[in-house]
Amino acid sequence: MKKNKEIYFAGVSKCYYAFRFYSLTDELPEIAAVYIFTNSGNGSYDPLYIGETDTLKSTISNHEKWVCVSRRFVNALCVHFEKDATVREQILSDLIEEQRPPCND
Repeated sequence: MKKNKEIYFAGVSKCYYAFRFYSLTDELPEIAAVYIFTNSGNGSYDPLYIGETDTLKSTISNHEKWVCVSRRFVNALCVHFEKDATVREQILSDLIEEQRPPCND
């Protein structure tokens, strides 16, 4: 796997989380993670949807929010690897509250 650059997103707690950048055509690992569908351009990464999963590759390949994020020109996926489900849920809540992505309803 090629080395992907890191991008940081802040939660409402003012904690910053490191995410790895993937294009939508990159091969994803089957691993537990928090992920963000983004529209990236001009050096910014606008979160469209934030989720968490035990199985990243399977979740992304059949994602329930694909219509919503594609309408908002999704062009990247940012991934924060985290095995602990409780920690993933805490990160997810922290990020959603601060970032307010349009496809998290």
